[in-house]
Amino acid sequence: MLVALLVAAAAVVAIDRVVVNRVEKPKSVEFEAEGARYVGLIRVSSRVFDRYQGHDVYIGDDPGLAYGHFEHVELNTGVALEIESVKWQADGVRVAFNSGHELFVPVRYREGR
Repeated sequence: MLVALLVAAAAVVAIDRVVVNRVEKPKSVEFEAEGARYVGLIRVSSRVFDRYQGHDVYIGDDPGLAYGHFEHVELNTGVALEIESVKWQADGVRVAFNSGHELFVPVRYREGR
């Protein structure tokens, strides 16, 4: 009985992370800060009932989007959220979404700082 309860509890708190899209910094773009070569959008949902729990925006050097800087956003827009554009600026990275929202992450919050 206890084992069944533990398994059920683990299933409730377990989450799925699905990469929606990933953008790589073009080689032509000069960006002083290291640790910001990729920007990705990851949809987070529960494994039980696939309940939406927001998105993680990733900024870092790992093409697998596993290690770096994450910002969690919950934009209940009614549209399937995707990255529309990314601008690597001198003072940070600006991410624009197809919903019209934007997220700016200053250089000082990049991976490794």
